Amino acid sequence: MVNHSPASGRRDSGFAIVSTLLVMVLVAVSLTLVATALSLRLKAFDDGYQALKLTTLADAGLAEALGNLQADPAFPGFDEYDFGGGKVESTVTPMGGRRVEVVVTAKFRGRQRNTSAMVRLSNGNARVLSWQLVRPVEEEDPQDGPTTEPSRASISP
Repeated sequence: MVNHSPASGRRDSGFAIVSTLLVMVLVAVSLTLVATALSLRLKAFDDGYQALKLTTLADAGLAEALGNLQADPAFPGFDEYDFGGGKVESTVTPMGGRRVEVVVTAKFRGRQRNTSAMVRLSNGNARVLSWQLVRPVEEEDPQDGPTTEPSRASISP
């Protein structure tokens, strides 16, 4: 026989409310975790995109400087200008003999990438001897010295 007393109905209704609230809290926590995971992935994707864009802009700036150096070995570099959604500039510094250093700065969405290439000029050609990514110097710490840390990639002459 089933007991349909008023006290048993109140207990069932209280259990239903507690169960519903528990399920809603679990769903909310699950949705928060999914949203956080997606947000982190989107940020990582955007960071990768910005790094790739900066590399592309720096490479394009170097290629343009090399082309100008082939046409005019006294080419001094170019001032900052808009290119490919970012900004690019270069400086060419004679290093003695037929060698010059080309420094390219690429800027995109508030980030910056500096590259430096050692270039040999001969017979109307400009050949990259070495290339390096140069981290910008933020400040010099008197105890540690400069904070520039180049990473080098060399191309055999």
